[in-house]
Amino acid sequence: MNIVIPNGAYRRMPWKNGGGTTELVATSGDDPPGWRVSRASVASDGPFSDFAGYDRFIVLLEGEGCLLTVRGKLVMLDDWLVPFRFKGEDPVDCVLVDGPCVDFNWMVRREHFEGNVAVLRPGESAEAVAIYAVGDALLHAGESAEVPAGHTLVCRRQHVRLDFGGPVIACDARPLLP
Repeated sequence: MNIVIPNGAYRRMPWKNGGGTTELVATSGDDPPGWRVSRASVASDGPFSDFAGYDRFIVLLEGEGCLLTVRGKLVMLDDWLVPFRFKGEDPVDCVLVDGPCVDFNWMVRREHFEGNVAVLRPGESAEAVAIYAVGDALLHAGESAEVPAGHTLVCRRQHVRLDFGGPVIACDARPLLP
């Protein structure tokens, strides 16, 4: 079943480390979650929260971005819609480039899933369980679905195609064999 979650239904909550706020969009439903999708508002410099055991993907949505120090290496996150992957237990420190930014977050529990993020444009497709619409989008995910900008489509893992509009961020959680 496909469910469109409107951005007004996202649950605002503090980061685990208290350094900012996030809007929790959806999780896999288990505890701890096998996967999680959210948007984070980054308003000040500081460390990222620890999510040991998860592979994390972040994508800059708004603002000028930030300079990350990940395990002692510098990473400039200043290109919109370019995914960056790191381990949830990696120490990450963030310095904003020029004011606040908003990023999209996809996390998968690596003992159960192999995660991936793909930014799709019209005519492109990918396997996905969650699709965040950056712009108004018409998707085909077993059936046609209109997803307004800022909303998220959550579905069973399947092949998803962006027919019109977008772009969209397609998040995959491929189950690992026991």
